[in-house]
Amino acid sequence: MGDQPFCDEATIDTIRLTFFDDENDEPELPVAMVCLIATMIYAILKDWSSGNPPSSAQVKSFNASSHVGVYKAHQATLMRIFDGSRKKYHALMARLYKAVSAIDNSASTGSSSTCDYLDLDAMVEE
Repeated sequence: MGDQPFCDEATIDTIRLTFFDDENDEPELPVAMVCLIATMIYAILKDWSSGNPPSSAQVKSFNASSHVGVYKAHQATLMRIFDGSRKKYHALMARLYKAVSAIDNSASTGSSSTCDYLDLDAMVEE
């Protein structure tokens, strides 16, 4: 197995069970990835609204620990969706996966800067 790292049965089964829906095998983005990017966007927009436009130096020096509360709020939002409806959670995370993995990524998703906009009942399940 040394010539094929991460190809053992336990790793493959865990990835399949974690990121692929049992019914349709559509991959999902991991929660941590979505939360980290949402937190980075929050930090950049907060700096920008304070009169500090984003620069490549700011992005390179992003410190996640100073925004852990924002990260956890995004994580709580995703867990609220998951707990409310696994199908809706899967639809969201699979749609995000498709959007970011597309070669021609012309799809744009609008979002609010707070977590108070969530309407679980209005979310699509498929």
